[in-house]
Amino acid sequence: RWVQIQAQLQELKDVNKQQKSLCGSNEWLSGIRKTDRLKPMYTVCVYHGEDKWDGPRTLREIMDFGEDVDGMSGLFADYSMRLFCVNEYANFDMFHTELREVFMALNYRKDKKGMQKLMEENEAYRHLDRDSVRVLSVLLKQPQIWEERAKYMSKHDEQEEYDMCLALREWAADERAEGRAEGLMDGVVVASRI
Repeated sequence: RWVQIQAQLQELKDVNKQQKSLCGSNEWLSGIRKTDRLKPMYTVCVYHGEDKWDGPRTLREIMDFGEDVDGMSGLFADYSMRLFCVNEYANFDMFHTELREVFMALNYRKDKKGMQKLMEENEAYRHLDRDSVRVLSVLLKQPQIWEERAKYMSKHDEQEEYDMCLALREWAADERAEGRAEGLMDGVVVASRI
């Protein structure tokens, strides 16, 4: 986070120096005008588990003040955890990156038909970047998606993009084939016992 703040400061200093817009010795020394503002930075904890979050959401909730006879707990500076529980949301329009598609897919990890419908109807899943494919393969517990990513990759404006719809179709076909093979094996085992 500090690196990102430093980058913002350096950018402001460079612009101010180019524009020669610094007034007074304080601004000249720092390179920052008193009217300059930084973009806020937040640390957010993302919970992507399948179960509902049942842990604490504030610092106070994990403290043990004992009997607090002296009332010191009233002076405690509480902080809420910036916790984003993926499974508590159905609408991810607040995200303007491919994180939206990752989170939407996570909510369908137990509903393969729903996931297939989601990806078929949403064009963005045909153009995911490398990082999003890697994250999805890990969080969906489907390492073959990442291992076989070259099959789903194409180039668009010199950028690699991956078609998760195609990956999902192949994944479903592989699972159906495995299911049939297991069923056949079970039938052979049953038949040999008779």
